[in-house]
Amino acid sequence: MRLAPDGRVAWWTRSRRALRFHALDIGSCSVKLLTVCCRTDRVLIEAMAVGELPPGVMQGHLVRECDVVAATIRRLVRQVGGRRLPAVTALPGPGVMVRRVDACTLPGEPLEAAVVRAATAIVPDAAERAVLDFQPLGPARSDGSQEVMLVAARRELVQSFTGAIRAAGLEPRRLDVEPFALDRMYRRSEEPGSDPVALVHLGARYSSINVLRREATSFVGDVPGVASGDDVVSVADEVRRALALFWHGPAVPLGGAVLSGGGCSRPGIAAALESRLDCRVSMAAPFRRLEVGPRVDRVQLERLGPALAVTAGLALRPLARSTP
Repeated sequence: MRLAPDGRVAWWTRSRRALRFHALDIGSCSVKLLTVCCRTDRVLIEAMAVGELPPGVMQGHLVRECDVVAATIRRLVRQVGGRRLPAVTALPGPGVMVRRVDACTLPGEPLEAAVVRAATAIVPDAAERAVLDFQPLGPARSDGSQEVMLVAARRELVQSFTGAIRAAGLEPRRLDVEPFALDRMYRRSEEPGSDPVALVHLGARYSSINVLRREATSFVGDVPGVASGDDVVSVADEVRRALALFWHGPAVPLGGAVLSGGGCSRPGIAAALESRLDCRVSMAAPFRRLEVGPRVDRVQLERLGPALAVTAGLALRPLARSTP
């Protein structure tokens, strides 16, 4: 998604020339930055930096301490060479509405107007209080309707992230959504099979769960995050309950689960999830099929890999032809 000067979000368009940008994952405990060079189907990670954040910078998924986050971003940019490249970031999944909707155009009406009308039917004040985006999911039907993927985020949420990036001296050109970035990361690093796979991203504020099939993400949900003192068995139980409650696919057993996020380094979490989900659990390897430049410590990158899963998905955004 691209953030236009008027604040609207639009999808990233492909280009033959190289794109250089900073991929920023702004979390409640840290900011992760990758400097990326992208050309056609090639993604090169040129630099990496991670900066810790003090408690309380995020409240209700919004960036509340803009100055603190901006100072951290500026410090990371200096660490990777000081280039003020465009930035791409991801909004937290629980703060964004993602729906498949039918947009029905009137004679002579653009698709955008039909999408706004469909969004307003779901959220009455969407046009005034939300930033909207959409992606067509197929050709228009004979009756003029078309299925689209609708994305709506509160304007306050968008402005809190873009405001922190601008305060750091960077221009936020594109926005993504965390579940989309994780889907993209997994599909690049692994070969999706016929069995569904659960992507479990264990964060401090919340943990997100995507169930992926070969063709699409079939489930997205979230549970409370992984605090330092949490019992890993309790966390595993929360993930299992979420899957049982929201995913209506128990007749097709999971082919596996892939962990990412800072919380997946907790000792025993993989074994606890393996026991609760009754499937193989592995760690995400976001950089397995990405090129890494000579300025990046490959050993450190691989060690931090699962925690950088969202950032890696952001690095891949220019290659995506559509929404996951």
